[in-house]
Amino acid sequence: MMVVVMENKILQLLMENGQVSMNKDIFPVLLDEFGDMPLNEQTYELAGNFVEQLLCVVYAAGINVVCVPQFSGEPQTGTLFVNDIVYKVVE
Repeated sequence: MMVVVMENKILQLLMENGQVSMNKDIFPVLLDEFGDMPLNEQTYELAGNFVEQLLCVVYAAGINVVCVPQFSGEPQTGTLFVNDIVYKVVE
């Protein structure tokens, strides 16, 4: 029987840095994993499922995280944007 160990970059970064950024950390992992695939609904669903699986492993490892949106805005129009999502370890 062969055991395959999959690297969990989200778990690794959370353990090293105490947080991960969707833009700076998770999107590069997705590009490495799905960069050769066509950009369509199926790929988007696979990418979402992939991130969910990695985050479930974080949970199973007993690491509690919160998801914190990072905002910016356009004062002239009163528009609010989510620039990034940061997952932070809660101790």
